[in-house]
Amino acid sequence: MTKVLYREFFALVALLWSACPLVLAEEPQLKPAIKNSAGGGGQPIALSASHVRKDVGAAKKMAALRWFDKMALADPQLVESITAYSSSASILARHPHLDKIAEADPYLCRRLTRWRGAARVLARNPKAYKVVARDPEGIYRAIKNDRSYAKLLSKNPYFNQMVVENPELGRVLSRYM
Repeated sequence: MTKVLYREFFALVALLWSACPLVLAEEPQLKPAIKNSAGGGGQPIALSASHVRKDVGAAKKMAALRWFDKMALADPQLVESITAYSSSASILARHPHLDKIAEADPYLCRRLTRWRGAARVLARNPKAYKVVARDPEGIYRAIKNDRSYAKLLSKNPYFNQMVVENPELGRVLSRYM
């Protein structure tokens, strides 16, 4: 039984092999291009600042991107759009390149400290000293509203550098601690 199956199989392979030059002589047909649009219009969708301001999910995804600092340098309004939501602002406050994002948006500290959770995450981030140096008014307001931020900020590894760069921060912390 198995010999019969093998004979039929090899006969079929020999037949296909003999027809192989005819198949190879034909040129392969190209498949049509795949369109990257959701609406079917043919154009890919680019996320603008106004779109991110309306879509929480997109804001969270953008805030989590490792190369968001380059996007922020290209379009600073994206930072403003992402910090419109507390959850995406907290994700952005954890960003490893927060100092570069602060260069793109000079009011980043104020935008992040508007939300309690994001302010706590910012105080714990080692790159916070550059954000606070660019816009100390945001952290001043946060400390005045909630004294626990002063304690969190004092545990930051770059706390000494923050006070050296901004002596006024040391005075505010001593007043509210």
